[in-house]
Formats: sequence, structure tokens, C-alpha cells
Amino acid sequence: MTKKRRICFIDDEEDELARARRVLSQNFNLGTGSDLDSAVSNLGQRPQLFLLDMYYGPTTSSSDRIRVAQGWRGLRKAQTEFYDLLRSLGQSSKGGLQLAAHVRARYPGVPIVFFTRKGSLEDADEAFRDGAIAVLKKPDAADPDEEPSSLAKALDASLAAHKDELVRTLSRIIDQHSWWARHTRFRGFLEGVAASLVAGLLLAGTSLFYG
Repeated sequence: MTKKRRICFIDDEEDELARARRVLSQNFNLGTGSDLDSAVSNLGQRPQLFLLDMYYGPTTSSSDRIRVAQGWRGLRKAQTEFYDLLRSLGQSSKGGLQLAAHVRARYPGVPIVFFTRKGSLEDADEAFRDGAIAVLKKPDAADPDEEPSSLAKALDASLAAHKDELVRTLSRIIDQHSWWARHTRFRGFLEGVAASLVAGLLLAGTSLFYG
């Protein structure tokens, strides 16, 4: 019998914790709690994975949960209208994913990072499944006027303000996925050969000196 994998799920809502126990406990050894210590204690073992609520904070009252659900429905409606607008303009995440496929075919092994302001969580999930290394969000403009020139300036300023962070992130991704970093076994072999050659040369030099 396959041993169940161990997961800790941390959420600030008891309803969500109970829901996870009902659904996930059949397949995992599941520890749940509203904080780290209680979840790990509930599991009773070292976890192999942490499943964390993104919007984590103080416990929300029942009336506030209703307000959150209503707000979420409004947001989903607005998102649907927004993506309908993009599709009417001929834009969709499929275009970027198709472009990524062409990039992979011509430059295998070179990491692909999506850089977008319009993407949804679903788009990001599909991008990762298609082999993207990361999905980075383009900085938003800070309350621009309706004029296109004002929006362009606001976006320029926002990107400039986030430049250092973006440069660090992209540099780290490149370093982590460079040929030299990915081929650690071959690198170790080359380093071993180089060390042997150096040692051999040193020994040869010593022999000649004392010969």
C-alpha cells in the first residue's frame, strides 16, 4: 500500500479547513490549523508540503464572509467582461502561448518568462503547464488620467520604479537556468578533470625541479 504524502494546510477560516479535511484527507495525511504551529501539531509528522491560503489574516465573521463572496462575484463578472473585451480586440493568452511554443522549438533550453499586465491566475497556470519558468506582473500605473499620453507616462514611471526588482528577478532566473548551472554533473566532471590536470602539472613540475 502506498504511503500517504504529508501536507499541512493553513487557513484563517474554519470552514475552509473543514472543507479541506473532507476532501483531501482521503489522499493525504493532512494537518490543518489557523497558524503554523497548530497545523504542524495536528499533522504530528514533518510535512512534505505546505498548502497556504493566499489571503491570510484575522478570522472573518459570517457577515463579512458574505460580503467577500458578493465582492468576489462582482470581480469575476468584471473579469469576464474584461477578457471578453480583449478577445473582441483579437488578444488572448493563446497568442503568447503559441509564441512560446515557437521560441522553445527554435531555442530549446532557454528559459521563458511571461511578462504581462493582463494575465489571470488561470493564464499563469496554463503558462506553467506549458513550461514557463515564471510569470511576472508588469507594474500597474498609479491612477492615470483618461488621456493615452497620461497613461503612457504613468506606466513608464511605474516600470522605472520597479526596475531594480525586475532586474534582480530576471538575472536570478537566467543564472539558475544557465547551461553551466543545469549541467551540474558534467560541471563536476570537468572540475575534477581540471583539478587532476593541475595536480599532475604540479607533480611534474616538482619532479623536474628536483630531478
